[in-house]
Amino acid sequence: MTPAQTPVCLHRMQADSRTKYLLRFHSPARTETLLVLVFHCVANKELNLLSSSLLSTNLKIKIYRTISLPLVLYECETWSLTLREGRRLRVFENRVLKRIFGPKRNEVTGEWRKLHNEELNDLYCSPSIVRMIKSRRMRWAGHVVRMGERRGVYRVLVGKPEGKRPLRRPRRR
Repeated sequence: MTPAQTPVCLHRMQADSRTKYLLRFHSPARTETLLVLVFHCVANKELNLLSSSLLSTNLKIKIYRTISLPLVLYECETWSLTLREGRRLRVFENRVLKRIFGPKRNEVTGEWRKLHNEELNDLYCSPSIVRMIKSRRMRWAGHVVRMGERRGVYRVLVGKPEGKRPLRRPRRR
C-alpha cells in the first residue's frame, strides 16, 4: 500500500450470512467507498443506539454530532459532491433523524406515524449535511487562498490549464 492509500477505517460485520470487509482509504477519489462505509457501519450499528428509549433526545443528537458526523464528513472539503451523493447523504441524515426523534402520535386519531423530512429539519435546527459540506469546502478554500504561491494546492486552485485536449477518445494500448 502506498502512503496515499493508508487505511483509515477497517470494519468487519456479519450481514446476510456473509462477512463484509469495508476499507476506507485516505484518498479524495474514494467517496463511493465512504458512502458504503457510512451506510453499513454507522447506520446499522449506531441506529440501534439512537432509537433507544433509555437515552434522551438531546443525548442522541450529541452522539450523532460527535460520532456519526465526523465519520461521514471526513475529508469532505476535497470531495467532488455529485447530486447523487448529495441525495444519498440527505437520505442518510433523514434516516438517522427519524431514529432519533421517533414516530409522532396524531392528536386527533391517536395513530402513530413517521415524521416528514420538513418536520425533522424543524426539530433538528441545524444545517443539513450537504450545507455543512459546502461551508467546510468554502472554509478550506479560504485556507488555500492564504497559502503561498509555491504550494501545489494553491496552484491547482488558481491555475489555468494550458494546451488543448485531443478531440476523440484515447487510443487503446
